[in-house]
Amino acid sequence: MALRIEVLDQWPTEAAMLHAWHRLAPTPMQSPAWYESWWQSMQDARKRLCIVVVQHGEHLVGIVPCYIQRNWSGWRCLRLLGDEHACSDYQGVLISEDHREAGYALLSDFFRTEIWPRHAQFGVWDGLSCDDESTQRWLQALQACGHEVTALRRINTWRLDCTGGWKALLQRTSRHERRTARRLFDRIHEGNSLQLEFLDRPPALAEAVEQCLSLHRQNWSARPERDSLNSPQMERFLYSMASALGSQGACEAVRLKYRGAVIGVLLCLVDSRQNRYFYQLGWSRYHARLSPGRMMFIAAIHRTCQRRGDYVDFLRGDEAYKARMRAAPLPAQQVRVIPPQFRSRCYGQVLHFVDALRKGAATARRALLQAHTHH
Repeated sequence: MALRIEVLDQWPTEAAMLHAWHRLAPTPMQSPAWYESWWQSMQDARKRLCIVVVQHGEHLVGIVPCYIQRNWSGWRCLRLLGDEHACSDYQGVLISEDHREAGYALLSDFFRTEIWPRHAQFGVWDGLSCDDESTQRWLQALQACGHEVTALRRINTWRLDCTGGWKALLQRTSRHERRTARRLFDRIHEGNSLQLEFLDRPPALAEAVEQCLSLHRQNWSARPERDSLNSPQMERFLYSMASALGSQGACEAVRLKYRGAVIGVLLCLVDSRQNRYFYQLGWSRYHARLSPGRMMFIAAIHRTCQRRGDYVDFLRGDEAYKARMRAAPLPAQQVRVIPPQFRSRCYGQVLHFVDALRKGAATARRALLQAHTHH
C-alpha cells in the first residue's frame, strides 16, 4: 500500500492519530500534548496550522509539525511548532523506521510541489539536532530536490550520562564536584531545615509552576535583560504543558523548601525510559548560599539513577556548570530553507543580504567595545 500525505489546518482530534503521533515522539518535547499546549497558548492572527502527516492506509507513520507565520514583509514562513520562547529542542521530522526511505522522498517532493507554491515561501526551523539521523537525512533529501538549506545559528544541548548508576556517575566527575555533590546530597537528607519534594500530579504541578514563575521573576527583576517567561503566552504554555504532560506521567517538579518557605522549583520533563529533561528553574536569590539550583539538579539526577534512566538532559544553553558536571554537548542548529521556486530564491538573496548587514554591525560593535576598553 502506497504512502499518502495530508495537510491539517486544524488540530487533530482522532484518538488513533494522536496515539500514533505520541508513539513516534522520542522525547516529551515532540509529543502532541507538548505541541497542542504550545499552539493553544501562542497562536495569533498571523499564525495558522500546517501539520504535514504521512499515512500508510489509515495509520499515521510520519509527521512534520509545522505552522505558517506571516512576517513583517507579508511573506509566509513555515516554522516548527514549539519554537520561539518555548525553546523546544530535538525538533524535526518524525517518521517510522519502516517507511523512512520512501517517506523522505515523498515528503521532499510534496514540499516542492505543494507546500511552497500553495502555503509558504520559505522556512525557518529551530531546535534541530545535528546528531539526529532522521532529521539530517530529511534535510539532505530537501537539498537533493533543489532546496537551499542554510544553518543560521548553532547552540548546544547538554546531556549527562547516568548509565552505571549514581556511584559510577560521581566517579566520572572531578574530585571537587564529587565532594560538592555528596555534601549537598547529605544536606538534603539531614531533614533539619531543608525539605525536598517530587511532584507529578497536575494540581501540584500547577502550584509548582506558579512558584517557579514567582522565583524566576525575583531573579530577573534586577536585570536589564528582557525575560521571556514574563509574557502571558509563555505563562499559559507552562500551565497547560504541566497539566497535559503531568496527566501522562511525563512532567515532574522538584521543589525545595527552607524552613517551610519555597526557595527553589525545577520543572522536568520525563520520557518513558525515566530520562529527565531540565526545562525551567526558579530559585531564591536570597538563599543563594544554600545552592538551591545545584541541590535540585543533584536530587533529580539521583532520582534518574534510582529509576535506571540512561541520562539527564540540561537542554540548550552553554552555561559553564554543565561542563563542570561532565555533561556532553550535543550540537543543535536553526536552519533556513529556501525552496527552488524563483520568487523564493529572490527573497532568499534579500535575507542573505540582511544577514551580512547584521554580521557586519555585530563585528563593528565588538570592535568599538574593544577600542573603548583599551582606552
